[in-house]
Amino acid sequence: MGIQSDLSRQFEEAGYMVRFAPVNYVSELENEILRRVECGEIDSNLYQKHMNWFDFDHVNRMSTAETVMIVSFPHNASNVDFLWKGKTREFIIPPTYIFNPYEEEMINLLREAMSAEGYSLARAALPEKLLAARTGLARYGRNNITYIPKAGSYHRLVALYTDMPCEEYVWQNPSRLDECENCSACMRRCPTGCIREDLFLINASRCLTYFNENSEPFPAWVNSEWHNAIVGCLKCQSICPANPKLTIEKSGVVFSEEEVKQIIAAVPEEDLSSETKEKLESLCLLFCYPIIGRNLEVLLSLYQ
Repeated sequence: MGIQSDLSRQFEEAGYMVRFAPVNYVSELENEILRRVECGEIDSNLYQKHMNWFDFDHVNRMSTAETVMIVSFPHNASNVDFLWKGKTREFIIPPTYIFNPYEEEMINLLREAMSAEGYSLARAALPEKLLAARTGLARYGRNNITYIPKAGSYHRLVALYTDMPCEEYVWQNPSRLDECENCSACMRRCPTGCIREDLFLINASRCLTYFNENSEPFPAWVNSEWHNAIVGCLKCQSICPANPKLTIEKSGVVFSEEEVKQIIAAVPEEDLSSETKEKLESLCLLFCYPIIGRNLEVLLSLYQ
């Protein structure tokens, strides 16, 4: 058994699924993304706002890289309590948004295992869904979200570089789940109509997640009743028959009414108490702090 196969077995025993590809295939990811932008399948504004962090030159991350890895691990949703007008309101953070300490633990385990074999590891800034689909780790749903066995779409992807040679790999065209062939549940459930039967990609610039991950005001046509999470959206995933039942964990985090007011008012981060910042950090919400107040205000308005 080769080192790559042995490492894959170790990772999967720890609950992680992994696939490998030669590092030269990274250029194909770049070409595909740019082609989709040029032909209009990916909105250019969306690309500039949400994909400008991609770095397709592995030399910037690991000059000795020979292999690119894509790793998936299952992820649950979390509930957070907010005190408002004398009552506790509970709102959800979908899977993948809370990535610490799970991601850090996973990377440390991989780094230790590969270091024992004499290899190094480095983070890669790549289109992870496309890499997962190309390497056969995942398949797309009609909602353009990646699915893996057992976990469905409730998983997080991490791309990495390593100087380990790539012994075995698959590189294929992205494919859609067989279950999608005669199913339109997500398309019918999507409140914004961004999922279309005639397109492989969704109209991401019309997706509710796109709007609530941006700081601009919501378009007038977006109904406040469509909102269902502090950030992101679960409408198409929660109705999907290819998904397992979503596990929702209690975060144990409670924001006081004063903290809620500060978040809605977007009080500068440096003016927040250390306790409030620690709560936001534990939920991985500090990185999107400027936008969650607007989202939270809409969710709370549904109970007035």
